[in-house]
Amino acid sequence: MRAVGFEKFGGPEVLKTIEAPDPRPGPGEVVVRVLATSVNRLDLLVRSGTFGAAIPLPHVPGADVVGVVEEVGPGVVDVSRGDLVVSNTIYGCGSCRYCARGDEVLCPRHKVVGVSTWGSYGELVKLPARALVRPPKGLKIEDLAAMPLAYGTAWRALRTVGRVGPGSTVFIWAAAGGVGTFAVQLAKALGAFVIAQTRSEEKGRMLKALGADAVVYGHDVAQQVAALVEDGVDVVVDTTGAYLQTSINMARPGGLVVAMGYLVGPEARFDVRTLYRRGKAIVGVQTSNRWELAEALEFAARRGIRPIVQEVLPVEEAAKAHALLESGKVFGKIVLRHE
Repeated sequence: MRAVGFEKFGGPEVLKTIEAPDPRPGPGEVVVRVLATSVNRLDLLVRSGTFGAAIPLPHVPGADVVGVVEEVGPGVVDVSRGDLVVSNTIYGCGSCRYCARGDEVLCPRHKVVGVSTWGSYGELVKLPARALVRPPKGLKIEDLAAMPLAYGTAWRALRTVGRVGPGSTVFIWAAAGGVGTFAVQLAKALGAFVIAQTRSEEKGRMLKALGADAVVYGHDVAQQVAALVEDGVDVVVDTTGAYLQTSINMARPGGLVVAMGYLVGPEARFDVRTLYRRGKAIVGVQTSNRWELAEALEFAARRGIRPIVQEVLPVEEAAKAHALLESGKVFGKIVLRHE
């Protein structure tokens, strides 16, 4: 098969088109012919060698998978050759207590597509059948390519963990990004008052068009939020990890900070007293479980939630896509198609 991968860690320029053996499915596995994928911050961390896990070289990145089942291994009964499928980003061992209750994101032996395994920048990808979801009608291939990691993460953060509903208040850092643009739409669809943060007034106007009730800019974010809501917000979606203390300060008494990113490094400092004195909490979210992704896609199909796709490129131009995302000039997502 043809794939875009890298033989050494580095900048976008290390991404090259390579030839690799076709994967073959084992028991419980399938091979999916990938139709499209999208570029996530995760892919940049993997390519640059800063993800924080050992990744053997050469490697093929790509966490988002939408494609057609090409080959089915022994024991697979839930999907058949020719089925259109989407893969959850994480899949568990299938036998631990976390997997047994549907919490494969907590499985100590979980694998991440495009990190633990070769990913969707390749024409073919081998996956366990238990990682797959049949998407609902009404979502295009480009939509599905952009949704598993970013939208699945937003769903778990807001719906499962944050329990956002009518009357909730939600603040979203870096709302113009992949997770952020989904979080704005989802929070609004769930009935929340949505405050989005971005650095660009142009992106701010687009975020308001997506459903944000208010947009804040600059360095005095907490003061701007305090002028909008009397005692803080119910849920802070922290996609960057850069402003954890500010996130805690903006949460109401008993409020929640959902942490899901570390763009400035894996360590953060905060005053623990600002948590326990006001009954606040921080919860980490990596991405969704398979059942959550299935629920999220059904909800999106019904409620008109769609990715904001800035550009669709052939997968051979992955290096260009990575450079664009690193430039900070992307609003939403970049999709890569396999021709």
